[in-house]
Amino acid sequence: RQPHFVFGIVTQFLYIAAQVGVNAFAVNYILENAITQDASGATTVTPLFAWYGSVTGAANPKATAAYVVTIAMVLYAIGRFTGAAITRVVKANLLLALYGIINSIIILVVMTDIKHVSWLWLPFCWLFMSVMFPFIFAMSLRNLGEKTKIAASMQIMSIVGGAIAPPLMGYLADSYHSMAICFILPLIGFIAPTLYGLAYPRLLERSARAA
Repeated sequence: RQPHFVFGIVTQFLYIAAQVGVNAFAVNYILENAITQDASGATTVTPLFAWYGSVTGAANPKATAAYVVTIAMVLYAIGRFTGAAITRVVKANLLLALYGIINSIIILVVMTDIKHVSWLWLPFCWLFMSVMFPFIFAMSLRNLGEKTKIAASMQIMSIVGGAIAPPLMGYLADSYHSMAICFILPLIGFIAPTLYGLAYPRLLERSARAA
């Protein structure tokens, strides 16, 4: 009877699937996009990727890609703190929708798989997904009164989406021999918060009428 909560559960499920999927396949994608081979078998490494590897002292390309993800995690922390501050002037549901749109665009660029370019966009995905879990969690529990505790428990259970995304993404990557195509699942996971954020005021009104 509380549609803002029901849709919040679905949104959280899809978002966590996106988050875990991006985390699980980021290194694989970066390696495939930043390092390419031509028909003759000659390997080309993106200059920036090679430079970063030398600066970090990475032992091999996989380690360099892992260091790129480290930058992404720093952006995640920055996004979490700045996102909380931004909500003082922007409504949480609108910020959630905006960040969902931005991340959807980033994932589309990732899926286009522009060699030596698309991998540079991927770390920014962490910046804009940083606030999604707490925003969805808090928004879905609003006005639930004595049901808040059990509702919060159900929200936590929705993170099972993170167990489903990696095997599905791996299946797509193996089937199509491309890491880029498997990011369609994170794309769906970022569209969901966008829609939830935009629809939230109406969902909240429907919940109030049903109470």
